[in-house]
Amino acid sequence: MTMDYLRLMKYPGAKTAMLPELTRIIGGSGCKVVVDVFGGSGLVSLNLHGVSVVYNDLDPELYNLFLQIKNNSSRLKRLLIQRMDELFHPGGKEILQNRSRNEIVRKALIQRASSGHSNKYETKSDPVLRAEETLFRFNVSFGGLGKTYSTDREKSPARYIEKTIAQYDMISARVHNWRLENLDFRSVVEKYDSSEVLFYLDPPYPGKEWYNFNFRDDDFRELKLLIDRVAGQYILNVDDNIPMITGIFGRPTFLRSYPSNNRNDGSRPEESKKKAFYMNFDDPVSSKDIKSKRPRRSY
Repeated sequence: MTMDYLRLMKYPGAKTAMLPELTRIIGGSGCKVVVDVFGGSGLVSLNLHGVSVVYNDLDPELYNLFLQIKNNSSRLKRLLIQRMDELFHPGGKEILQNRSRNEIVRKALIQRASSGHSNKYETKSDPVLRAEETLFRFNVSFGGLGKTYSTDREKSPARYIEKTIAQYDMISARVHNWRLENLDFRSVVEKYDSSEVLFYLDPPYPGKEWYNFNFRDDDFRELKLLIDRVAGQYILNVDDNIPMITGIFGRPTFLRSYPSNNRNDGSRPEESKKKAFYMNFDDPVSSKDIKSKRPRRSY
C-alpha cells in the first residue's frame, strides 16, 4: 500500500511502511487525543487527522527541533534553505551528480564535527541554530542515525532536504497545533492518561544503540506495568520474535509483515520484517484478520 505522507527527516526505526495501518487504526479508535510517547521524527503524528496531538521525546534535541518549528518556523526554514545554497549551489553553480553532492556533504559535516566550526558556541547557545543543525544532520547522515555520513551508495542527501523544504510549510502548520513535551515515558503517560486519550508507543528497539536514550529490559517491564493500568487506549508496536518482549508482554494482538527498506543497493530482493502489535481496544479490520489468519505458533 502506498500513500502520500509528510516526512520531516530520516530517522532510524521510522514507521513509513506501517504508516497506512497505524493511521487507519488510530483514526478508527474514536480517541480525541493521541500522545506520541516516543515521538522521534514525528512521522506518525505528522500524518494523523482529526485528533489533537501531544508529541513527546526524552531527547532534548528532538524536543528543541519541534519547539523551534512551532515557535520560530520562518527563521528555521530560512536557515535550512541557506545551508542548502551554501553546500549545493556554491558560487551559484548547481551540483547535479549525487556522488559529488554526497562527498561535499560528508566532508562538510566531518569538518564541522571535528570542532573546527567557527560558530560552534553560537550554535550551542541559539536554539534555532541547534534545531537546524539537528534537522540537517539527520537528513544527510547514513540511515538517519545522525552520526555517520552518506556514501555514494545512498540517495543524494540533497533530495531528502529538498523534500523537507517542499513540505515544510505543511509540517509547520501541523506542529503549530501540537502540545510538546520532553518527558520520560512514565511521566508523560501519567500526565495525560484519560479515557479520551490514545497512547502510541514505539519504544527504542531492544538491543539497538541507535538513540541518545535507549531502552533496557527493566524499561520494558515498567512500560508493561504502566499500560496495564491506563484508563486510555494504547497501541504498542515492536519487532516480532524477540523472546524478552513476548516474555514481558505475552502474545501479540496481531502480527504484520512489512517490506524492509534497509538494503544496501537495489540488487537484493526486497525483504520483509514482521511486527507485533499490542492493543487494549478492538479494531474491526485487525479482529477479522486475527480470526481468519492467526498464525499457529507458541510463545
